[in-house]
Amino acid sequence: MKRITVVTSIIVLACGILAADEQPGFRNTDLKVVIVLSLANGWVWTHPNIGPAWVADDLLECLNSAGAADGVTFTEANGVQPNLRIDVLLTQATEGTTQITMTASVSGLGRGHLFDASSGQSPFTTEEDAVQALVDDTYRWISQGWTYPGTPQTDYGTPSYSYGGSGSNKPGVFGLGFSVARGAGMFAGYASLQPIDLLGIEFDYGSQPCVTSAGGTQVTVWPGMLSAKLQLYGGRRSRSSQVGFEAAADWAEQAGWGGHGALLLRLRPDPHFSVDMNLGAGHFFKPESATAIYEARLAKKLGYFPTDLKLGFIGQMPNYLVGGIGFSLCF
Repeated sequence: MKRITVVTSIIVLACGILAADEQPGFRNTDLKVVIVLSLANGWVWTHPNIGPAWVADDLLECLNSAGAADGVTFTEANGVQPNLRIDVLLTQATEGTTQITMTASVSGLGRGHLFDASSGQSPFTTEEDAVQALVDDTYRWISQGWTYPGTPQTDYGTPSYSYGGSGSNKPGVFGLGFSVARGAGMFAGYASLQPIDLLGIEFDYGSQPCVTSAGGTQVTVWPGMLSAKLQLYGGRRSRSSQVGFEAAADWAEQAGWGGHGALLLRLRPDPHFSVDMNLGAGHFFKPESATAIYEARLAKKLGYFPTDLKLGFIGQMPNYLVGGIGFSLCF
């Protein structure tokens, strides 16, 4: 038992470290930025008070256009601590056809260097096209997020922003909630752990109605049910929704062991609140004795053995339907 506890603790700690070292994509955020432009190949600005500012304005305009759908805005830091520093290097060749390429080194969020972006391998004939291509690559990182390497600290801080609501956009790792018919019975409480984007673990415990309406009167008993689920998700936890698949081991009082598979949909209207839905099917491995026990329990209430035994939302044994909705608070 002690070995199991130690191993479980190590796994949870390792998953927590992995989760803590990820930067989710930004949503509903105002990022304060500093843009610094330099020319390569020994070139100098013909009008140094105008040229860099014009290019910076173009970059800022394109960044705001790219972030509009996600609610992400970019504002030049004015008397406040910036979140990001974007160092842009412009390379221009004018012998014959004008050829312009741009690269950017982005740092900040208290983590030093974050990522590099570029306008691509092929040069452009106009500064506007090169800026747009550079912004497309830069915003891809900002929208999708990234995993940090071991980077030094800087003075550029993490912004305060919301994700579909108020508070931080980093989704909670642990969840506690209540569900209806999505596994472990008709009504169940559940605890979930999603330490990284693609992996989740969940435990549900609830009660499953076992019903007969023989003789015109509905009679119900409520055996307990437990479900342990391994869940695989697509996409990032920072998104407002994730789809996935779960495989579960189920145990019902007196019915014994079963298992189910189901499709998943997790919605996050807020980083600390989730709506979980699933739809699938399962099978009890040895239901014969359980069916007899349930019939006997119902017969005590009816005075005779029922002929139309049904397991509520589970369905007719040994196969059962899994499909419902759950609501959880995440921390």
